[in-house]
Amino acid sequence: MGEMANDLVQSLKAHLQDKMVDNIPSEFVAMLTYTDANGVDRVLAPSLVKIGRLQDDPTILSGATAIPSSYVAIHCNDPDDMSDGWKHTMASAVESSATNLGLRLGNPYEIGGSKQWWRRFRVTFEAYFIDSDQGQEESLRLANLIRAMLEQYCESQRPDNTHGWQCGGMTDTLGETALEAHVAKSHCWEGGGPDDDYIWRGAVWVQVITVRN
Repeated sequence: MGEMANDLVQSLKAHLQDKMVDNIPSEFVAMLTYTDANGVDRVLAPSLVKIGRLQDDPTILSGATAIPSSYVAIHCNDPDDMSDGWKHTMASAVESSATNLGLRLGNPYEIGGSKQWWRRFRVTFEAYFIDSDQGQEESLRLANLIRAMLEQYCESQRPDNTHGWQCGGMTDTLGETALEAHVAKSHCWEGGGPDDDYIWRGAVWVQVITVRN
């Protein structure tokens, strides 16, 4: 993993920890509020944001079985896509129509002696509604809200996305500079679970355009 890719992973982890755990924006608090099995209103926020795969038992992250638990994991590339479909690549003319996301980069492979790269990441989440009173519709609503929040948080910060990721301008010691972050696709699906309990999983695929002289 190159230095810029590592720097971006660390930056994204800190950003998601702040926005999803430590300082949830007030406009999301009401939407994330649910009533637990004991009749207490609580906010469903990820209890853990980490880099790489989770090694702990995800069903006990909340510390209480009456409270649904969730976590977010950040991966370089897509470790489950062995086809190399989501890897760090140079932004070439051949690739631009499919992955340059309408940025009108034209042929960004070489601009005045510099080269542009796509640094790619997959952000996954899991939400466990075990021994709780959330039915399928409510658990799906909460899971999709986490997905939508991740979509917003993983995009670059700009006037119309004040909660976005401030990755633009980051430069590593090799001279590679991050320009903009964009979400390319996202997905949320039901992951099974015991009768009347639900597990939802989701992923957001993020790519950052960078330039190296």
